[in-house]
Amino acid sequence: MLNQGSIKKTAAQDYCDKVVAGKIVACKKLKALCSMLVDRYENGYKQWHYDVEAANRVVSFVERFCLIPSGRKYGNPFILEDYERFILQTAFGFVDDEGLRQFNEVLVWIGKKNGKTSLLAGIIHYALTSDGEGRPEIYCLGSNEQQSALAYGAADAMRKNSPALKKWERTGEVKDRHKQGIICDKTGGYVTTLSGSLDGPNPHLVIADEIAAWDDRGPYDQMRLALTRSQPMMWELTTANFVRNSIGDAQYDYAKRILDGEVEDDRFLPVIYEQDEPDEWLKPETWLKSNPGLGTVKPLDKLEPLVEKAKADPAQRPAVLVKHFNIPQNQSTSWLTYAECGSDKQVDMSTIGLKYGIAGFDASDSIDLSAAQFLFMRGERYEDGTLVDDTIYERSMYWIPEDQLTPREDAGFTKELPPVGVAGASARGAGQPHPEVGVPRMAPRAAQGEAVLLRVRLRPVAHGRVHRQEPGTVRRREPRAQGAPGRPNPVRPHEAPESRLRTRAHRGQRAPHQPMVPHERPGQDRTRTSSPTSATTTPRTASTGSWPSWTHT
Repeated sequence: MLNQGSIKKTAAQDYCDKVVAGKIVACKKLKALCSMLVDRYENGYKQWHYDVEAANRVVSFVERFCLIPSGRKYGNPFILEDYERFILQTAFGFVDDEGLRQFNEVLVWIGKKNGKTSLLAGIIHYALTSDGEGRPEIYCLGSNEQQSALAYGAADAMRKNSPALKKWERTGEVKDRHKQGIICDKTGGYVTTLSGSLDGPNPHLVIADEIAAWDDRGPYDQMRLALTRSQPMMWELTTANFVRNSIGDAQYDYAKRILDGEVEDDRFLPVIYEQDEPDEWLKPETWLKSNPGLGTVKPLDKLEPLVEKAKADPAQRPAVLVKHFNIPQNQSTSWLTYAECGSDKQVDMSTIGLKYGIAGFDASDSIDLSAAQFLFMRGERYEDGTLVDDTIYERSMYWIPEDQLTPREDAGFTKELPPVGVAGASARGAGQPHPEVGVPRMAPRAAQGEAVLLRVRLRPVAHGRVHRQEPGTVRRREPRAQGAPGRPNPVRPHEAPESRLRTRAHRGQRAPHQPMVPHERPGQDRTRTSSPTSATTTPRTASTGSWPSWTHT
């Protein structure tokens, strides 16, 4: 194994040393990555070692031949920042004894306007002209043509602006793909966009820009499986987004599991720049955690006014927190902030004395998630009219078909939880439960809005109707025969006459039939069933004592 101790350290090694020593402001995930890499730079790892020449080659290419394609530094040499050198040298520097790279996939999660698109453009030109690959196919990937054109446009602008690149490259029709692209006659390779039909490519490099904004993971999956060359790479540089349950969320969670030691993937390099706490956007001394280019690539005087406006304008705040600080948020139009609906506090609902509440149901049509959400408040007020406790108490229940949950469970994306018997307390305002509530008696759920999935088997039932009556009594009308007079009530071939539930705690046991208030649509009634572990008592309203009409949301 080659020992690099006698050779001058590269910029990547210096950067890692400073992060670990606390000389560079960094988030916990970046510190975890650098802590893993420090020893590997010196002593290697498994069959790979750190090749200083390979690490420096890509940096030298970008700084020598690539010019900045846009902005106030247009036309200037592309002099990389320390964090950019760290990313490039780490990704390209670890090789085996044959000189083949270790990393096939690189995820860089970084705040907006930190130069990620220009960095991708430099990587594209290096892979096309100087990576030692014959006929390299390079694809700028997106879930649609507009997304895929972002990185390609930056690469083409860099080519037009850089004399050396214009000498080696040209634009023209890529015959393999029947579309325009950047072509290098010397290597026989090309760069083009790719979306829609993804059949047939043999990529050397795939660029998935802003993957957190993708609403379809299909393009990623197909291209990831196509990486079969000797040392292919897939680069994903992205800022956080409002799109949930996306490929961006999945990649972030996977990177987190690698850094936490839950998963071992030697081919995946996770580089995450983010704030550690939701309130750190109010602390300028921490902004470098998600913005490593702040003050050089990203002007400080442009970020400060955005933060000041976000303090005064709640409607703009989510966009600033997500795009500039990688802090998860709901959509700007949401009435609850991410912190309010993502509280990790747990309370015993039976001891609070709740006075009134609101419920909402979201029923699935086929295989997606069904959910029930309950929000409660205590309601007592002092003589001056202020609330004794302004906490909003929340109870959530979820149902998903078992055949949809099993693959996620096998992949390690679910975890066993204590029996459902308490609910999270989400406080608006001070964010602390009232002292009378007492100390939570269960371990808190995962922070940052991690969904709690109950393992439930649902089978379709024949259409019927549940009539709202006094608590504790539920009457169900038998379904009409097909073709009977009245409201149309077709019976589908896949429907069964009963519903069965099975949870982890009651696997193999028959659960009692507990219909919930149905999700009614014009021309159709449907009965849903609830898990016995998540049954709850329907609240009375404080003002009238009558039973409220639940509203589907």
